[in-house]
Amino acid sequence: MAQNKFKLGKTKSTMFTPPQPLGDMANEGETTYTSDSGRVKSGVAVVKPMFTVEQYSLAFENLTKTEHHKIMNVIKNGNKLWMHYYSTSEGNWQTKQFYCGKYSSGIITLKDGEERFNLSFNVEGVKPLD
Repeated sequence: MAQNKFKLGKTKSTMFTPPQPLGDMANEGETTYTSDSGRVKSGVAVVKPMFTVEQYSLAFENLTKTEHHKIMNVIKNGNKLWMHYYSTSEGNWQTKQFYCGKYSSGIITLKDGEERFNLSFNVEGVKPLD
């Protein structure tokens, strides 16, 4: 069986395989609680979780101008995107919708024909984990 690879795209049918992210594709989960969650006077936490979403931090180095532009077209403007990735929360490869709330792009060189860029961004799941 072929090795699964990270993919992303504006739609499921337009997903593509960019250069693979750097090794530290950090995963976090964020749980949202009801407004009446908190600590009582004795210090005991009274929490009522509502849902948890996955978050990932991705970083790419030394992208060509074409690779950088293709990824930027998917993540910019905070629109929903599709991502095929290994879910550390689920323990297998998943294809789910995310959105990008923040990105950072760096220029390595702008020499004509040899343009290179670094790019990092965070994505958050659209739907909560099951």
